[in-house]
Amino acid sequence: MRILHTNDMHGTLGDAEFARLAKLRSDCDLYFDSGDLIKAGNLAIPTRIDPAWDALARLDCTASVMGNRESHPIES
Repeated sequence: MRILHTNDMHGTLGDAEFARLAKLRSDCDLYFDSGDLIKAGNLAIPTRIDPAWDALARLDCTASVMGNRESHPIES
């Protein structure tokens, strides 16, 4: 069994990183993300959807958890 794990990406999941993860994911049975995926977020009042969440779905992420970055105010 092969497991792919990511954490603390802090908003760096761009096209090149996505392509690299997609290649790695194709060889893994499970994929877990341990949070801090986005640059910053706001749990109380989301002002926009971060594209990283769609990327996790497209990578068929098995499970993920929120990190502290997902509850910080959105940075300009």
